[in-house]
Amino acid sequence: MDRFLYDPFYDSVSPLKDTTVNPYIKKILDLDQSKPSVLLYGQKLKDWKDHGKFFDLSTYSKLCLEIGSYSGTTLVDLASRNPDVFFIGMDITFKRVYQSATALLKAGLSNASVFLYNALFLDKIFPKSFLDGVVIFFPDPWTKEKKRKNRLVSTKFTQGIYTLLKPGAFFWLRTDQLFYYEDTKNYLEQAGFKHNGSLSINHEGVSSSFNTTFNLKNQQTYELIYTK
Repeated sequence: MDRFLYDPFYDSVSPLKDTTVNPYIKKILDLDQSKPSVLLYGQKLKDWKDHGKFFDLSTYSKLCLEIGSYSGTTLVDLASRNPDVFFIGMDITFKRVYQSATALLKAGLSNASVFLYNALFLDKIFPKSFLDGVVIFFPDPWTKEKKRKNRLVSTKFTQGIYTLLKPGAFFWLRTDQLFYYEDTKNYLEQAGFKHNGSLSINHEGVSSSFNTTFNLKNQQTYELIYTK
């Protein structure tokens, strides 16, 4: 998937004919045959971006993006609570996007889809002032200093998110790391976000598999809700 890291529309699934490389490749290809709109990647993403294929956003009141959909727990929860909102769950691994997509199908939800896509290239797929909200729950904190460059949330990233959000749209983050919370808070305020504490969608009780794990360990978590 090396090319995938710099070419956001690269089809990292179809060229891998040897499905033994990763068992989720075959599962994704099989899913394509039965439910082509639930999981988009490569050319399918370009077709959606350029021609609006696979789902019609005009029938929904809002469009929200979850970055790091993992197993789909939060994506399903949000989509279930907000049938008038369309949600896109985004992740970078075959396993996670497949699990998220199948979770949507199991829940019988049609107001969500999953993108196999690198979130560092959001401006290549979404136009300015397009999104009504961005959700990021428990991104990899990369706690070692030498790995800090790998963190998703940064000054550049939050500035980019700001341009993609509509006026009044929200940015919602949860983390188990205090330093990540504090750094993100600074990035958001530098980018022009305002601390709000409220969301324009039904979100009471929304959780994630990470929340469950941390609660069992009595580990503190931190939350940020800002708006443009």
